[in-house]
Amino acid sequence: MSWAWADEFKELHSAEVTVPDQARSTQNSVLGKVFANVLVKLSGQRILPDNATAELLGTRARSSLQSVTYHHYNLPIDEQTEFSELRLQARFNNDSVNNTLVFLGLPRWPVERRQLLFIMAIESDNERRLISTDDGFLAFVASDTARARGLPLEVSLEQAGDDFDISWLQEIWGGFTETPLAESRAKGFDGVLLASASLRGGRWQLRWNMAIAEREWTWSLRDNDLYRALANGIHGAADRMSAHAAIQPADQGRWLEPVEVANIRSNREYLRCMAYLQGLDLVKRVEIISVQGEKIRFQLELSAAPEYLHQSIERGELLELVGASMGTGARIYQLVN
Repeated sequence: MSWAWADEFKELHSAEVTVPDQARSTQNSVLGKVFANVLVKLSGQRILPDNATAELLGTRARSSLQSVTYHHYNLPIDEQTEFSELRLQARFNNDSVNNTLVFLGLPRWPVERRQLLFIMAIESDNERRLISTDDGFLAFVASDTARARGLPLEVSLEQAGDDFDISWLQEIWGGFTETPLAESRAKGFDGVLLASASLRGGRWQLRWNMAIAEREWTWSLRDNDLYRALANGIHGAADRMSAHAAIQPADQGRWLEPVEVANIRSNREYLRCMAYLQGLDLVKRVEIISVQGEKIRFQLELSAAPEYLHQSIERGELLELVGASMGTGARIYQLVN
């Protein structure tokens, strides 16, 4: 399946915080917090270690700051209440952020991340339904929390007032993921995240099911506040997805890995292959070792153990594993046309 490359996930080195105004003094006071939020995105860790002090974060934020912008969010929660918030968004130098991850001993969640389709059902007043375009603030909370964690997530909303396929309610309430996963993958997603929320005695109960091709997760939450429970559920999804793909500190460093790619028949296909390899998060440098007909042997300089590189390649769509070199043991891929 394809990896998520939406604009916000190309910008994992930026993050937001709520601010009362656009004063320079306010900006200076929150930069360390924004920097911390970037580390959360890139490490997958919701809580940073004790050595990530406010002084350290502030110093590194100021020295690596690239840009600052402001965004005003103004959304209706219901007919009587409105959500209004000013946020500062800051972007930092990639190398500085990555070096800070290493310094703090944090894992890395590679930027080639699984894209999930999120479908939610609600039961209240003895009626079950899928969330719709009338549930705009629910969708915002889910998307906003996912964006803050660097979790690629698209919220599925039914058209308000339209009939919907009742089988989806049965799948979600039953905790079945096979059909939703198959249908989400057919639409180009890598997995599915399902939530069912029911109100019992004034308290919301949410059951979560998440599935990708090789793994499933299930967990539950209870809370008096539906929006808070929703946000915590999205955090739970990010925690599990990042832990599943995390590169631990011991596996970070410098490696040289040979890779052969066959079926390269034109200069256009060569450029396509080269751009793909250079764009992988773990690849720091690509060198051509030899060219034999339609096969090119590359040597890649990596920032993590080679197994993580091959996991990324094999889950992508451009290269397909076809074997290994008899002489060198290098994995051989072919370009998928």
